Amino acid sequence: MIRRATSRIITAGLAIAAVGVAAVPAHAAPPTHVMNIVKDGMVTIPPLAQCPAGDTASIDLAFHDVFHLIFTDTTFHLTETQTGTFTSRSAAGTVVASGHFTTMVSDQGPGFPTETFTNVINATGKAADGSQVRVHIAQHFTITPAGDVAVSYTKVSCG
Repeated sequence: MIRRATSRIITAGLAIAAVGVAAVPAHAAPPTHVMNIVKDGMVTIPPLAQCPAGDTASIDLAFHDVFHLIFTDTTFHLTETQTGTFTSRSAAGTVVASGHFTTMVSDQGPGFPTETFTNVINATGKAADGSQVRVHIAQHFTITPAGDVAVSYTKVSCG
């Protein structure tokens, strides 16, 4: 859900950028800034697709989120950072693990098709049995002006 929430925010930001870019004449120079800050956000998400769920049926997140988009008629730069706590729960609702997480997203380029996107999720905590929980997910892609994917990777470490 972190990924889905991030995807929704990115989609909304890019839609705003597309509307803004379409409405800005070629001679306009000042960039447009869109900023959204969420304090004390809360959401319950399913387990992350990249990591085996084990006994986890849902994950409760409490977080702060900062979303920032800057765009002109020829470029865009989007950043988003979420920091907060997580509590993983079993189907019965008992706590499986809890800890802290941070997600960072960067998406930029002059526009379609050229784009560079990076998403990093880090989480650390403790399972109910006292063992350590660590999640690191890094996703990145770069698309060239010709529309070719020059770089694309996802690195996952769950434990």
